[in-house]
Amino acid sequence: FKNSICEDAINLLHVNGHIEKINVINSKSDALDIDFSNVEINFVEIKNAFNDCLDFSFGNYLLVKGYINNCGDKGISMGEKSSTKIDSLEIVYSNTGVAIKDSSFVDINQLFVSDVKNCILAYRKKQEFYGGYISVNDLQCNSSKIHVEKGSKLKNF
Repeated sequence: FKNSICEDAINLLHVNGHIEKINVINSKSDALDIDFSNVEINFVEIKNAFNDCLDFSFGNYLLVKGYINNCGDKGISMGEKSSTKIDSLEIVYSNTGVAIKDSSFVDINQLFVSDVKNCILAYRKKQEFYGGYISVNDLQCNSSKIHVEKGSKLKNF
């Protein structure tokens, strides 16, 4: 997908399945938004999204490898009871690298983040949920800003 002027360049809702590869370049808002789904993605590459590059909620997600460059807000945002497993993810030029919130869990094997204001944020945004939980085995981030709000957890890096 290139030069999307829609609210989401790609929006998947109530989807079960496997995606081999996704490329999004120049999105006016979110690049890839997936809700209420169970999706495995082998490779995702996103460049130039005005808002979030990846946005997952209310589902189970597996991302094998991703490269994200130039997100206006978050490189990846996970919320509303989502469970996500990521093998390798690189995020460059974003306000926030990874945001995990609202009773969601993410397990990341390798995370490389550079040129961001916030490397990792774990918090509660909505009152009906708890905080966010993130586990990272190998973290490389050039920003010292890691914020874990009370009620959220960060482990392993």
